[in-house]
Amino acid sequence: MVTCPTIRAAGPHFWRLCCAKNFGIKIDHYARIDLNGFMKAIDALGGIDVLVECEIKDTFFTVKGPDGKIISGVQPGLVRMSAAQANFYARSRYSTTDFDRARRQQRILKAIASKAKSGNIFNNLPALIGTIQENFDTDLSLIDAPYFIDLARRMDNLAIKQRVVTYPVVESYLRRDGAQVLRPTKDTIPYIVESLEPPQAVPGNKNLNRPTLEIVNASGRKDMELLAAERMGVEGFNVVKISRADVVKPRTQIIDLQATPKGTAATFLVQFFALQAADVLSQPSAGAASQIRLVLGEDYESCPNTSNAARERQTLPGNVDIAPTRAP
Repeated sequence: MVTCPTIRAAGPHFWRLCCAKNFGIKIDHYARIDLNGFMKAIDALGGIDVLVECEIKDTFFTVKGPDGKIISGVQPGLVRMSAAQANFYARSRYSTTDFDRARRQQRILKAIASKAKSGNIFNNLPALIGTIQENFDTDLSLIDAPYFIDLARRMDNLAIKQRVVTYPVVESYLRRDGAQVLRPTKDTIPYIVESLEPPQAVPGNKNLNRPTLEIVNASGRKDMELLAAERMGVEGFNVVKISRADVVKPRTQIIDLQATPKGTAATFLVQFFALQAADVLSQPSAGAASQIRLVLGEDYESCPNTSNAARERQTLPGNVDIAPTRAP
């Protein structure tokens, strides 16, 4: 096995060798950006919209927002972030785990990509690169740009994999010098190999065989339907409709709109949300727009418990037996 030092110490070319030797993964190109470039890119986009799962309160470092006030927290929901707010959200560390921070940084990257796709930034990519040139490094040339611009335009969320190395892929370990570290387990190498493999393509209709789901926000809290829709999309569902209810319900419910057998998507949702028997209703409807209706109640928790590995699940596409699977 080739030991992989930090990319800053070894450089991207050594990391290519590291990935090829250890995991059999060929890295064709690289691009990296430092923190200042990251903030410049967000400013160039006019800010980004981020779906925030968990409330963040932190005093790790002092960052002032556009209004000149020190940023001390971020509330769950759809949040329009300036570069300063995104910096705070991505780097906050005192009130959460390292794993949470990695997830938040992935959400920032997705938001940047979404904003870039929704505007004309790809048409002005050379100008953007010029803005962040001193903070940006890549082996791609301007001749390569048209291909990757077209690829970025055609990319959708189903083609993007998100992975965070967490329990049980790693385990806590106390070294002889007293340092508390994480060390690999038997699951580490297979997990990294799977993470670096391209997503499986779905022939024809990208939503083929994905269980259909509509989500109703009856929690009394803003944007919970958006957060649930994103999470259910990651879990392999095709969310066809979202809405807000006028009446607040105390508990989350699922309504099975088809006579589906046990062991299917409805069973997965029962286990995923830890629902009781009384929270599951069967109302078969021939004209229903979806197979299942998920009604979010006041008990709905948008913030995943990343300290509990049992709550972590893989994305499982398909309309077959979707059972919780332990995976980081």
